[in-house]
Amino acid sequence: MTVPMHHIEGDMIVAYAAGTLSEGLSLVVAAHLSYCPKCRMRVATAEAVGGAVLEEMTPEPVSQDKLAAVLGRLDEPEAAPTLQACANAKLLNTSLPGCVRRYLPADLDTIQWGWSGPGVKHVQLLREGDIDVSIYHCKSGISMIEHDHVADEAALILSGGFSDAKGSYRRGDFQIIEAGYVHAPVVDTSDPCLCLVLKRGPTKLTGRLPRLFQKLFGP
Repeated sequence: MTVPMHHIEGDMIVAYAAGTLSEGLSLVVAAHLSYCPKCRMRVATAEAVGGAVLEEMTPEPVSQDKLAAVLGRLDEPEAAPTLQACANAKLLNTSLPGCVRRYLPADLDTIQWGWSGPGVKHVQLLREGDIDVSIYHCKSGISMIEHDHVADEAALILSGGFSDAKGSYRRGDFQIIEAGYVHAPVVDTSDPCLCLVLKRGPTKLTGRLPRLFQKLFGP
């Protein structure tokens, strides 16, 4: 399997290890970790450092009520696998990370896709306020309509790939797209591009015709 070339930044690795990322961003990061042994090692290092810091802290006494509550939870049903556990699991036959499959309502072949534009369709996995996490399916060879970003966006290639002014992105690659960045990615692989995307707010098309298109057909 090809090793990803575009990785997660250090502060995001630390936040993921500490469990302070939002559910949506944790999902995108966990999916990248499924492909990337380098970033899995970085997370393990961050977790070890955090554990060492905790060991050096002076423990506080625990009340009997809190102790009883913790002991009571031992009898609760086993929880579903965490995103971290899914990130370390092997990829499934569908080539999708287990953490992503947990959010899919059906198999990709039978799922109800939404139309996003010529050659592009999507299915939503998660919604948190104004944060949307979806899988986008883009046909091979298409050039997506040039668009702007109203807020920072995170993208992870699940299969295939695309290229823009920042470089080429292939399976497992992670990209942070800053607010205000205008691009028109080209799907330059023989297979369609399947991309996990976290975004805030609607996509803003640029140019007169694309803007008219957006007014007629929505965000």
